[in-house]
Formats: sequence, C-alpha cells, structure tokens
Amino acid sequence: MENMDVYLRLSSHPVFRDMLTCPPEGVKYVTPKNGMIASRSSPVGLAKKLAWRAWTRFSPPMLTLEKGHNDLIHSCHGMLLKTKDPWVIDAESVLSLSNFNLRGLRNGSYRRKIIDTLAAPNCQAIMAWTEAARRSIECEFMDGRINEKLVVVTPSITVPNVNRKKEGPFRMLVVSRFFYEKGGKFALDVFDALSKRYDVEMDVLSHVPAEVKAKYAGDKRIRFIDRVFVETGGMRELFSEFYANADMLLHLSMSDTFGLAFLEAMGSGLPVVATSNFSTPELVEDGKTGLLVEPPFRTMDDRYRALYGKDIGNYDEYMTKLKSYHQKFISDAASKVIALIDSPTLARRLGDNGMRCVKSGRLSIFARNEGLRKAYENALEHSL
Repeated sequence: MENMDVYLRLSSHPVFRDMLTCPPEGVKYVTPKNGMIASRSSPVGLAKKLAWRAWTRFSPPMLTLEKGHNDLIHSCHGMLLKTKDPWVIDAESVLSLSNFNLRGLRNGSYRRKIIDTLAAPNCQAIMAWTEAARRSIECEFMDGRINEKLVVVTPSITVPNVNRKKEGPFRMLVVSRFFYEKGGKFALDVFDALSKRYDVEMDVLSHVPAEVKAKYAGDKRIRFIDRVFVETGGMRELFSEFYANADMLLHLSMSDTFGLAFLEAMGSGLPVVATSNFSTPELVEDGKTGLLVEPPFRTMDDRYRALYGKDIGNYDEYMTKLKSYHQKFISDAASKVIALIDSPTLARRLGDNGMRCVKSGRLSIFARNEGLRKAYENALEHSL
C-alpha cells in the first residue's frame, strides 16, 4: 500500500510530539478530538490524571475506539483498545500496558485482560520502544500469540541545531522529572567528589526537594532550575540555554525505561554518562556515544520484572537506597566524568557520534519512520 490513513490515539509523552509533523512517507495521521491529552500541569489535566490512576488500579488502561474511514488505528504508549478494527500499539515497557501498576500485573484477572486484548487477532503489532522493552513484555506474559506480534520501533525526536556557546568551567547537566528516582542525588554526590579537585559547575533541571536545596544554598557553582521542560516553548528554552551551555549530560537514573534526555543531549552533541539500566545501553553506546556505569543495585530481575513499586509495599526501601551514599558507584561515575574533563578529544568524539546517531542514524526520525511504516504495512497485509 503506497498511502494509508492511520487513526492516531496520541499520548502526552514528549516522544510523540513529532509524529504529526514528521510522519512516515505516505502516512496521513488523523487524530480524535481528544487525541491530545490535557497538560498535566493544568487543572483539567491533573483531574484526568488522578481519575485515570484510580480507575486503572482495578482495570487495565483501555479505551473504546473505531477507525472510521481510516485504514488502521495506532494507540500510543501502552493504551489498550476495545475495538473490532485492526490496530497496533507501542509500549515503553510492559509496565506501560498497566499504567505502571505493578500490583495489577501480578494479579491474575488483571493481567488476563491485558493478555486477551493483545492476543486478539485484530491487534496486529506490539511495537516495543527498545529490545529491553520487548523482552520485558515477552518475559512477563510468556504467551506465543503476543510474542509473534512483538517488534522493536524506537521513538525519536527532532532536535534543533544547537549553537554551542560553552565557555568557562566544565559544566554538567542533570535533567530529570523525579529527582531521587532519576539519580539527582547521585549526580550531586558526583559533583561533591569532583569539586574537590576540578573546576566544575552543574545545572540541575528537576523538582529538587527543599532539603537538598538547603544543603547547597550559597554554592554558586550549582544552579537548581525547578522546571521540567516538556511543553513546546519550554523545549526551545531547554536547548537554547541549557544544552547549549553544557559540556555533558550526567544521568544516573535507576528508574528509566526510556531516557528522553539521552536523545536530547546526544542530538545536541553532548557526551553522556549514565547508569547501565534496562534500555540505556541500547540508547547510549558505551565508548561510542557515552560512558556507562554499573548501578549500585538492581531495580529489575533477570526477567525484566520490576522489583520495587509504590503499590507492592517496598517503595520506602527503594527510596532509602536512592538517598544513601554508594561509594563505589559514585567513584566509578566520577571517574567517567573525569575522563571527559581530561580528554576534550574524547568528549568531542562521543558528542559527534551521538549527534549523528540522533540526527541521521539508528535513533533518528528517519529510522523511526521506517519502523513505523513497516509495522503498518504488515498490519494491513494481515488484516485483509
């Protein structure tokens, strides 16, 4: 099929912001009137978020949708559909299929609804964002009907050309929605270790707890920017001010299943230092686009099943570990940053490789669109 109309049930996740403006060749996306979810920061968005979380505690996230005059439905970010029409779905990990409800996934009737929905004949493809995401779905459900539909289509974003205006001390950048879970404290521990020997600065873009800000009050080498840049205007500011002035991205997250900040930083020509968790080694190639550090503890077992969650009674234990000082981990991470400080040639090579990867390589819009187009064509072929 040369051209196709795809009814797109969008998610508010930032990786989808370019799907409408940069679709695969020959694909026309049509969105429902409520296809774009209200901003999470708006009263309507917050109300929707709370209501949705309450509902999906007891039932998997699911919407009723019809394709109308379109050829196919694409449901984004793990949203299951009740429909008789052919459809495909993409998923960040198995957890996105349950609205990140770990207890639900472990519940027999809850998980059976997910399995039955994905195994239904009209669900034509399950597009995992990464190989790690694919394995997490495969290992969780152990169902051949689902496994045969799994393909990997990695999201991408359009990264504007960044005019690097960096000068002065070596500046590390931390970008995270959740301070502790995304490694904010670990990053500050690394800063503390480095600042005794090197002229370093740090920008922390996150909702930083008051007790952390108080600890560093008066230290002009650290800037806390209490914002999360996901809206369109904010994204322009993120790139023009923060990525343009940074020497590297330091992302020591323990909870990422897909680090959007990796694409942003790499597309801006920055080397990355990150923990080797879940899909991170797929996005950040150790020694090629960044440097990876083994995490201080594991958050998933060998079957890619989450070990910690707010709904399974051990979240306090998890937070205690995140707030603790892990000497070897901090030392290892600091040594990776030192390698970039001591070798501008290495930093430049990693940054150039990352930019090519996101602009024109395997993490580019072009590569994403090729994967989407192939998944759509296979879905329509099997639905005839």
